[in-house]
Amino acid sequence: MNIKRIPIKVENHFKAPISDSQAFTLIELLVVIITLTVLASLLLPGLARGTQQSVTVQCLNSLHQLNDAWSMYNGDNQGKLAPTGQEADQPQSVTSSDGKPGGPNAQWCPGLQMNTTGYLAPVNLPTNAQNIGLEYIKDGLLYPYVGNTQAYLCPCDQSFNMAGGVIYPHVRSRSMNFWLSPLPSSAGYNAAAIWGNPQDYQLRVYRKTSDLTVPGPANTFLFIDENPQSINDGCLEEDPTYPTIAKPQWTDAPANYHDGGCGISFCDGHAGIKKWRDPVLLNLTGMNDTQSWTPSTQYEPDVLWLVNRATALKTTTAFLGPQGW
Repeated sequence: MNIKRIPIKVENHFKAPISDSQAFTLIELLVVIITLTVLASLLLPGLARGTQQSVTVQCLNSLHQLNDAWSMYNGDNQGKLAPTGQEADQPQSVTSSDGKPGGPNAQWCPGLQMNTTGYLAPVNLPTNAQNIGLEYIKDGLLYPYVGNTQAYLCPCDQSFNMAGGVIYPHVRSRSMNFWLSPLPSSAGYNAAAIWGNPQDYQLRVYRKTSDLTVPGPANTFLFIDENPQSINDGCLEEDPTYPTIAKPQWTDAPANYHDGGCGISFCDGHAGIKKWRDPVLLNLTGMNDTQSWTPSTQYEPDVLWLVNRATALKTTTAFLGPQGW
């Protein structure tokens, strides 16, 4: 039997044309836009804080890496501290023997950040080319214990030098406390009034871990992020006697790129972000390193906080403070 299939057209009687009454009005659209704007204003700061917290964690982790390397070096060298050097203490080259272990200019991290000639490599360096700035880091006494050049650069630091229209990125933002075994190591005290201050001879210099008595390991800073306008060699000096004991001021400038603060670690191993209030530091901005730093201060509590964590008078028997962060 043949069955004939007859197509049947089914109409959708439930579909109705959209009337003007079902469309959004202008007021309703404005309400939606305002609501989304309010939500964005509430969420975006939270996202920004989350990003900043992530960067802070990276910064502190890398400071802990440097601290651990410093402690291991000291332990392998009978408690002698890894030296730090100034501009005049740089090795003749990245391969010269004077910068190798046992050499007169061997130090925790040689190299200069404010000088492009032979110390920094240009941006967009070919992948197979040697980055001279990183080679100086690898030549440092602590690098065998670190094994990571990124630990020397704060993730917030995007600073660079400009020469001949070419950008030379900084490869290091961390500096060591000057008073921790400054070169020359053969000197009982590397004084000679470095900053023209005859009172420097009254200050403590730490050559061994056993020397870290006052202000004590927990109150003696080890590494710190230095401002791009101040950084040069591998040390940051703050002098409790400069220009006078009664009224010290900044010598070198700590960084401010952590929302007005910088990463800092201490000889006992702890680290944190120190927020500054001194306008002199807060106004020292700009990642293009022009070495525009001029020592001064407008907020003495900040200066006292750091100089009393750098070293102490030989006559001082306890940490002078101020306490806290």
